[in-house]
Amino acid sequence: MRSIAVFFLVLIFCTFAHAGVEQKINILYLNSYNNGYAWSDNIFEGIRETFQSSGKNIYLQVEYMDAKRYEETRLSNILFDYYKYKFRNTDFDLVVVSDNHAYDFINQHGAQLFPDVPVVFCGVNDVAPEAVPMRDRMTGILEEFDVLENIAMAMRFHPGKKRLVVIGDQSLTGVAIANQVRARVPELPGDMQVEFLDDFTLEELIGRVQAASGDSIFFFIPFYKDVGEGVYSAQDLLEIVWRTTGVPLYGAWEFLLGHGLVGGKMVSGFAHGRAVAEMGLRVLAGESPASIPVISSPKEPPKFDYQVLMQLGINQKLLPPDSIVVNGPSPFYSINRHQFWTIIISLLILSMVLVILVINIWERKQIEIRIKNQLSFLRTLMDTLPLPIYFTERSGAIAGINRAFGQWFALPWDSDEDLQTLKSGRFDSRFAPLFDRRMDSYETQIPHCDGSMRPTVLHKATYADALGENAGIVGVIYDISDRKLAEDNLRAAEEKYRTIFENSALGIFQTTPDGSWIVANPALARMLGYAGPDELIQSNPNISTLYFQQSDRERVVDMYHKTRGSIEFEVLFRTREGTVITANLNARAVRGVGDEFSHFEGFVEDITDRKAAELALAASESMLQLVLDTIPQLVHWKDRRFHILGYLDQPDPVAGGTRERTLGVAKEDTLQQ
Repeated sequence: MRSIAVFFLVLIFCTFAHAGVEQKINILYLNSYNNGYAWSDNIFEGIRETFQSSGKNIYLQVEYMDAKRYEETRLSNILFDYYKYKFRNTDFDLVVVSDNHAYDFINQHGAQLFPDVPVVFCGVNDVAPEAVPMRDRMTGILEEFDVLENIAMAMRFHPGKKRLVVIGDQSLTGVAIANQVRARVPELPGDMQVEFLDDFTLEELIGRVQAASGDSIFFFIPFYKDVGEGVYSAQDLLEIVWRTTGVPLYGAWEFLLGHGLVGGKMVSGFAHGRAVAEMGLRVLAGESPASIPVISSPKEPPKFDYQVLMQLGINQKLLPPDSIVVNGPSPFYSINRHQFWTIIISLLILSMVLVILVINIWERKQIEIRIKNQLSFLRTLMDTLPLPIYFTERSGAIAGINRAFGQWFALPWDSDEDLQTLKSGRFDSRFAPLFDRRMDSYETQIPHCDGSMRPTVLHKATYADALGENAGIVGVIYDISDRKLAEDNLRAAEEKYRTIFENSALGIFQTTPDGSWIVANPALARMLGYAGPDELIQSNPNISTLYFQQSDRERVVDMYHKTRGSIEFEVLFRTREGTVITANLNARAVRGVGDEFSHFEGFVEDITDRKAAELALAASESMLQLVLDTIPQLVHWKDRRFHILGYLDQPDPVAGGTRERTLGVAKEDTLQQ
């Protein structure tokens, strides 16, 4: 089943492939004459153009018999043997022949060379339609020309001429055309004399034409003529006769027009070729040659040579109404069609090029404007920046600076002359630091216009041009003298405050909100019995472990939250040895972003000894008061101003007062009371 499906797929593919490529058609064109003979060249051009425009896949093979220049009988036998060998393996679909030699050859040898191959012919003279052989497979176009009409026009153009001289040769075609003329002689006017010239040399021909020129008109049949070692074509001979004699020469073949022929009813080789090719296409389409009638030459309008008409004095009003005049002067408003279209196309192309150029110029102008605006913006931006900026060319010369750079070095900066002056000063010693080979950013000393050497950070980078190549260096000078001064001042302040921190008698500390240490000074460590801050922090990672009573720690934290200022109260700390000291804690909470606690900081004063002294003093005073209170006499004591500082806690027998009432009162006041 699978193989059957594959078979059908291949069959369908082959069918479509065959349908997509049209079968090639082989056609043989047998030309009686040689390549370059205008008549047969025109026939071939008509055949070729018609076949090309048909859309069919036609291969046209051309064989030239060259019968104008070689003896016919021997040539026919040689060509038969040659074609028999050459085409022994070739099959033709159609044979096209032109003129009598090829026509006679195909009648004689066609059955042997190309059996059953249809034949179409053209350009055949002196053959009647009913005399065409092999009508079952042959048809074509007979070369018929209007002898009577041409001679009638000649007699109308040259009244008084009573003699017709027919110039030809004894070739097959020449004899056939002469016979066609002879067949019409009885229909000419009775007083018209007719003479045929077909055997002569060139000199004899010119002499006889000159001798008969007074009362004769001449009808020229195309032929070749050997003159010495050269061969003259029909056009050559016609031009020689016309140029030498200036007699009225007539003919019936369009290809002779322009070579001295007056003109007349013309037979067109191109029209013959086109018509016979159309017949061939009908045969190839399946139509039988027997059903296609043998016809005469296609009708063409009369044609005349303007130059010959003027030289012979022939009035153009005598020409037939539908006549075509060639080689005439073009009026100022008229022009050859090919030249016209060439000029029009050239103008269109030039117009398009002009439009493109205008658009290109406009775009370039817009780009120039944008570039100028951008340069102006960059110039303003550079001058607005407070940092000195410069850039160099590939050679190293300074190509541009900004206002701050000019102010730094006290240089003019805003004109081309200033820039040229600046370029010439590339090796100024002041600019030496700028041309250091180092890149990126580094610190250096650059002289300022005030004479000082200022510490700076020099930022340098390379920039590229439109081709991506290194175009130079851009540099920015950042003055760090103020920063250096601030750093020095900060360093001095830090050193000063570090000395205070390290040598203070008070314990100083900073902790995080959860109690972890940030920093502690040596005094605090010594106060708590440790050798130094590091030992203190390592032994007690959290300050809460130092509180003797955790309630003190909780109270401190609670005060931090409630109070934005500093807090101060006494707490009890446990030392390294386990003893308890009393300390005065003065601290504050430092808040950061969002009013969140950042850390706590403060200082601690050991007041253990002071508290002991205060307790001892209080006990001593209490004991003294007890002693004094047991003495019955009035006892008192005064200061230098005689203010009573104290006395027995007994009624004053003199003043009747008490200690509370007389404390701090002068003796005189007490006595008054």
